[in-house]
Amino acid sequence: MINIELFDTYTAEIFTILYENFPVCKDIKTHEIVKSVKTDPETSDRNLQICSSTMHWLRDSGMVSVYAPSKKTFSTSDDVGIDYLFTCVVLTAKGLEILKQTPKSVQRGGASLGEEISSAVKKGMREEASELVGLALGGIVRGVVG
Repeated sequence: MINIELFDTYTAEIFTILYENFPVCKDIKTHEIVKSVKTDPETSDRNLQICSSTMHWLRDSGMVSVYAPSKKTFSTSDDVGIDYLFTCVVLTAKGLEILKQTPKSVQRGGASLGEEISSAVKKGMREEASELVGLALGGIVRGVVG
């Protein structure tokens, strides 16, 4: 996968965790997100870097609040690399507002973007989840979110 595809996929995973647990903050470990996506093990370090950069971007764009990011080394039987732990992550008012919107293009029974993304992730429909992330992040600017 190219970087933007990984960004969309990791964002879908992160949004699912945070939306389903809102307003309770959650600790996000990048290696757990990367592992859940099941990407090529040969690119593990690159994927961890993209996942942590995704979290930083979501924080910097005002979608999520992160109490404290930290970096630590980890080693398990199948992974070696740098893992990032983001402590007490929660959707911001902006992030929640966007995920609670119902996009005009996918109005299926009134489900919100957050519900649609969560459903797609749970069903393993990563491409659909990524498209929905695109709507979530760009919808307000493009006027697709109603």
